[in-house]
Amino acid sequence: MTSRAQPSVLITGASKGLGLEAARRLGEEGWRVFLGSRDAGWGREPADKLAAGGATVPMVPPRWT
Repeated sequence: MTSRAQPSVLITGASKGLGLEAARRLGEEGWRVFLGSRDAGWGREPADKLAAGGATVPMVPPRWT
């Protein structure tokens, strides 16, 4: 039996611009998108928006928070 794991990607700077668009498109394709941003507050809204669209989006908080 073959098992296919969900593909995953880490996108830093995914809270806006090209990173957010890449996260959105990969999320639509069924990828698990680990969303990284410099500030946890900045990343929470985009992560919630992507998750509302059906994507699996765990947050990767910055190390210094």
